[in-house]
Amino acid sequence: MVSNPHSHPNLGRNAFPTYAQLSRAALAHNLACVRSNAPGANVVAMIKSNAYGHGMLEMAEELATLGITSFGVATLSEGVTLRRHGCKGEIILFGGASWLAQADALLKYELTPIITHLEELETLRSVAGQSDCSVHLGIDTAMARLGVYWEAGLEAAFGPYVQFFKQNPHIQLQALATHFARADETHAQDQCDAQLKRFAEVVRHFVSEGVVPQRISVSNSSGILRGYGKYPPGLKEHQFRIKLDVRPGLMLYGVESRAEMKVTPLQLLLHWRAPIVARKRVKQGQPVSYGGTHICQKDTEIAVIGAGYGDGVPRLLSDRGQVFVNGKSAPILGRVCMDLFMVDVTDWVDANDADAVALGQSVTLLGDEHEQATPAHWARLAQTIPYEILTGITARVPRVWGDDHQPVPPPLA
Repeated sequence: MVSNPHSHPNLGRNAFPTYAQLSRAALAHNLACVRSNAPGANVVAMIKSNAYGHGMLEMAEELATLGITSFGVATLSEGVTLRRHGCKGEIILFGGASWLAQADALLKYELTPIITHLEELETLRSVAGQSDCSVHLGIDTAMARLGVYWEAGLEAAFGPYVQFFKQNPHIQLQALATHFARADETHAQDQCDAQLKRFAEVVRHFVSEGVVPQRISVSNSSGILRGYGKYPPGLKEHQFRIKLDVRPGLMLYGVESRAEMKVTPLQLLLHWRAPIVARKRVKQGQPVSYGGTHICQKDTEIAVIGAGYGDGVPRLLSDRGQVFVNGKSAPILGRVCMDLFMVDVTDWVDANDADAVALGQSVTLLGDEHEQATPAHWARLAQTIPYEILTGITARVPRVWGDDHQPVPPPLA
């Protein structure tokens, strides 16, 4: 059959360049799931790394309308950007001591750092004078990343911090925080419990010394879904004096990081579409894309999709990923290019449904219509994790908010 992608003059007139659509309804639903798993906890919404690829400024604004007043970022720059764009809530920096040379900006914009070294507190004291500021103190309980690590005993490790807070009451210990190293692993309950036990020792030490934090902060998304969104064992003695924080990231965006997440009905927040920008019938034996890694085994109708690794489509999806047209998959043929990739749409054309794959028609890259159109599935194919898939969606892909996943025109700039 000879196809003509231009056969209908009106097709494609409402088509748009590649864009990611975000659902307000899905965000509200996912936040409700967080709150149902962490009743009474203060929700610190993690919007670092451009809100996991969803757009930090817009995400902060949407979350604020849903009652969120605490936000988590990684860097001083992210925190300053939020403040300059009108964010009124608490902004916590989770990126370590990268702010030391710009501590004056940290104070000017009222950002809350997570402290991991006494040197950071000394820097704050020298810059703040007698001005009030708040900090969280990170405790390393197994991650060997950020946080105060101790082996020689609580007094030796934390005595200097206790004395600092007693001597400098204008620098307030707002929270003690730790981070699970393996909460996203199915068989890691013992390791999580061991971390909580070590953390509880530190909390008890500070309380016994009369330096009582307002909050304790433990659980990421996987921790919440393990049941630690409620006051965990070993710390319940403090629940009437110290408030509990939770720090959802992936959970807000409706992405699963472990099998147990499926018991909580999250909704994928992001729906990524791209247009068909060219179409052609090629002969059996024709190689496709760079390097000719795919050889057509029959005469094949090819649609060229207007997105590539310059937009965040992993090159490792070459010859193994797929897009979706009206819920049916079209496999990727050959290597993903910087701005384009090719898919097989022979089935639509041979079934006299060529209009579905006409020039300008949108296909789904990521969305909620099929398990194979999820960040988790892409991550398995690309040998990575969903976080990298989402944060890899580049700035040239517009993010557009809508109340559902019906197509919405993206902005031109």
